Amino acid sequence: MWLDKVKQGGMELDITWKSFVLDANKEGVDRELFWKSPIEDQGRSMYAHKIGKAALWQGQELYNQFNLNIYISRHSGKRIRLDKYDELIEVASNSGLNIEKLLLDLKDPNLITAIRKDHDEALDKHGVFGTPTFVFENGQSAFVKTLMPPESDAYQAFKDFMALFGSRDYIGEIKRPQPPWPKNVV
Repeated sequence: MWLDKVKQGGMELDITWKSFVLDANKEGVDRELFWKSPIEDQGRSMYAHKIGKAALWQGQELYNQFNLNIYISRHSGKRIRLDKYDELIEVASNSGLNIEKLLLDLKDPNLITAIRKDHDEALDKHGVFGTPTFVFENGQSAFVKTLMPPESDAYQAFKDFMALFGSRDYIGEIKRPQPPWPKNVV
C-alpha cells in the first residue's frame, strides 16, 4: 500500500517481490525438514505464498493487483487471514485471476520449490531476517519496521528511506528504543 502511494506520487519503482517465510526462519526450526512438512505445518503464511506464486504464473500485472489487494485486505477493514485458502481465493478472484487455473497450479510442487529458492536466496545472499526487507540495485539490503506513513508523506518518506539506505552501505542499523516507539504516532 505504501509503495502504491509512492508510485501514485510519480516515483518509478521496479519491484520484484520475493517470498520469505518467517516461520521457516524461526529459532529451532530444521530448514530441511520444514520444506518437506505438510503445508499445515509450514506456518501461517505458506498458503499466501503459494497463491502469490501461482498468481505470478498468470502474469505480472495480475500478480501486482493481487499483491496490492492482499495488503489492502490485511491492513484495512476486514483483516483477512493468511492461513485461510477461502479468504485468499476470494481476494484472488476479486483481483481478476483465473481461479480455475489458480487452483490447478496450486497443486504443482514447483510452487514450494520456487518459494524455497526465494527464501534461501534471501537468507544466504542478503541476510534477510524479517519483512519487509528491501534489496537495492547495488546489492545492499535494509529491513524497515514502520507504520504506514500518512498519505501526504508516503512519497517523501520513501524517498528519504531510499536516500539513506539505497546507497549508503556504511549505515548498518538505526533503531528507536522500545518502548516508547511509536510514541505520538498513533
